[in-house]
Amino acid sequence: MVSTLLRLLAASTLVIPALVGVGATPSSTVPGPVHPKINPQSFVALPARKRHVLPSTPETNAQRMKRGLGPKRPNFGRHKRALLPRQSSTPCASPTGYIEVDYVDDAGATIDGYLGATANDYGEYPFVESRDNALKVQLNNCASNGSPFDISTLNGIANEPYLGFIDGFSNESPVLSPGSYNYVYIGGTSQTPSGSPPLVQSNSFTDATELAEAVESAVWELGSDGRLTSAWVNPDNSIPAEVLLYVPSAGTFTVTADRQAFRDTFGPAFPVIFKFISA
Repeated sequence: MVSTLLRLLAASTLVIPALVGVGATPSSTVPGPVHPKINPQSFVALPARKRHVLPSTPETNAQRMKRGLGPKRPNFGRHKRALLPRQSSTPCASPTGYIEVDYVDDAGATIDGYLGATANDYGEYPFVESRDNALKVQLNNCASNGSPFDISTLNGIANEPYLGFIDGFSNESPVLSPGSYNYVYIGGTSQTPSGSPPLVQSNSFTDATELAEAVESAVWELGSDGRLTSAWVNPDNSIPAEVLLYVPSAGTFTVTADRQAFRDTFGPAFPVIFKFISA
C-alpha cells in the first residue's frame, strides 16, 4: 500500500509539469525594470561586505580597538591652524525649529511635510506629514562665517546628535559627481570638522547595520529665505553641485550630484526643498 502511494506521488510529479506545459501560451506582460535598493536587504551576511573603506580616513583609538587594532601612532607633523570665529557686535543665538519638506511627484502633485523625528530601520530620517512627528533641530551657524555648519537634532537619535550625511551602501565610492549615481543618506552622525572630507566614524546607519560608512556633519548652508542646501565634501576636497532627493521606495532622503543617474539606477526620486521653520 505504501509503495503504491509512493509510486503515485512520483508519477504525479512528472505528469503535472507536462499538463502545465500543454496549451500554455506565452505571457504578453512585459515585466517592469527591477531597481536595486539604496539600503541593504539583509543584515545577516552583510558585515563581511566591507566596501571602499577609506584607507586615509582617521579613526579614533576606541574605534581601532573595537576592530581589534592597536592604538594610532602619535602624529608629530604640523597641523592646520583653525580659524578663529569673528567677533560680532550682537550675540548670536542658535535658532531652533523644524525642517519643512516640499516636492513634486510624477503626477505633478505638490507634497508637503516634514523631516521626521523617528529614524527608519537603517538609521535614516524619514518623510512625515505632521509637525507632531517632525524632527526638532538647532542650527549651529553662529560661528560658521558663511561656511557649512552643523545641525543638532533635539528629539532624534540620542547617541548620534547631528543631522549629517552618511556614505551610501550601494556606492562605488564616496565621491559625488556628475555621471555617477553615488549618494549619501541623511541620518544621525557624530561631529566632523567644517570643510572635512568624509570620515569613517560613528553614525546611525552603522549603528543599525554594523556596516562602517564615512560621514560628514558640517554640510548645511542656509539661504535668506530659510532654504537649507547641502555641501558634501568629496575626498579630494571638491564640493559638487548637489541635489536633495526624496526616494519613495525607501520613504527617506538622499543627496546626489546626478539626479538622472540616480533615478536610472534606483528608480523614482524627486527633487526636494528643505526649509527651516523657526519654532
